[in-house]
Amino acid sequence: MIKQYYRSWGVTAATNAFVLICGLVTGVIAARLLQPEGRGEMAAILLWPHLIAWLGITGLHEAVTFFVSKKKASADVITATAFWMAIVLSIVTAAAGYAVLPYLLGSDRVLLLDVAQVYLLAYVPVHILMLSIIATDHGRQEFIKYNLLLRVIPPFLYLIGLAVLWVAGFVSVELFVLMSWVGIAAATAMRLLLVGKGLVNKPSIKEAKNLLVTGASFHITSVIVIFGAQIDRIYVMFQWGDVELGYYVVACMIATVALNVVTNTFHTVMYPKLSAMNSLREQKELFGKGLRFASLLLIAGCVVLTLIIPWAVKAIFGSAYDDAISIAVVLTIAYVPYGLRQIIIKGLRGLGDAKQSALGEGVAVALFILIVWPIASRLGLFGVGVALLIANSMAIIYLSLYLKKRLGLAFREWCGLNRSTIVEVYQLARHGG
Repeated sequence: MIKQYYRSWGVTAATNAFVLICGLVTGVIAARLLQPEGRGEMAAILLWPHLIAWLGITGLHEAVTFFVSKKKASADVITATAFWMAIVLSIVTAAAGYAVLPYLLGSDRVLLLDVAQVYLLAYVPVHILMLSIIATDHGRQEFIKYNLLLRVIPPFLYLIGLAVLWVAGFVSVELFVLMSWVGIAAATAMRLLLVGKGLVNKPSIKEAKNLLVTGASFHITSVIVIFGAQIDRIYVMFQWGDVELGYYVVACMIATVALNVVTNTFHTVMYPKLSAMNSLREQKELFGKGLRFASLLLIAGCVVLTLIIPWAVKAIFGSAYDDAISIAVVLTIAYVPYGLRQIIIKGLRGLGDAKQSALGEGVAVALFILIVWPIASRLGLFGVGVALLIANSMAIIYLSLYLKKRLGLAFREWCGLNRSTIVEVYQLARHGG
């Protein structure tokens, strides 16, 4: 069984590596062509529509994954039910988001409002529909289909779109925003076509209630997760202008684009597998092994990145982004506890432990809010990264104590900084699991 986990991790890791390459290339193209101010404008346009879309899905996609992993025979009924629920959620979310977006974007960015509202109306439906339907593949542990449609096609089409615009000489924030939407819209259309006539099946009231209740229980955590992942960008957006936001977005991309491969690989695979397990021993074994591998890879990646960032920023992004170097270094270090926090929280949700997942996220978000202003007021954008590092580290301490209580999994059992884990990872990499 463990060998199957390794294969699942391998497929997902390869997918995320491809996404890494696409993310690097598109990130560099957007940063160099738009320059810091334009890159900041693009980030401001995308930020709130993405957050609103995540809020609007109300945990539906995770509920679908959870129930499909436990009731595979009912997957078709669950999928059809989720589709119709997603349509309703899309309409409500898009309407509400359109109304509040002017207040969220602020008077300083009023010139971006029209583009942001159009993007929101276009993005929210495809986002909610895609996640709700693709969650069936996640629950069935069909990782090739799941990764291809959700993780490979959107960034690849975005890359192709940017390349076409670059070669054609059509460079603008609005066109780059359009290309970012085309990828997810095309993947959503493909997934809906694969379901085909199954979507017109009569939805189940019973399944709808199950999805609604379970999704709502997850959604409290989801809201905290969403804002926990973006709280630093929200703070920067409100406190600084588009140029500084451009620096910070590029620094975030540098810090996370590679390490995201590790985080996304492990929590993508662990969530449905933990959901399907009933044995405490198996849950502890998978949780511990996944965290050991992930912690080792995150720390090793962090060391390498911090060493090459000063050179890489100058060589790849150009001197216009020199101010992003120190920010990228501290964000890279902060990403290690952040990545581990995401894996632990996703794993706990796979065990159905939504309450502790929410508390783990809440610790990080609350502490960041408390300390970011005094630190950032002295250290600027660098201080935002320092606040993230402190908040994420405290959250890891809390979650580590809970893992000991919940699964009997002590810190020394899941920390990968030891010889045996290094040897095991090396052997897996050498022999392919």
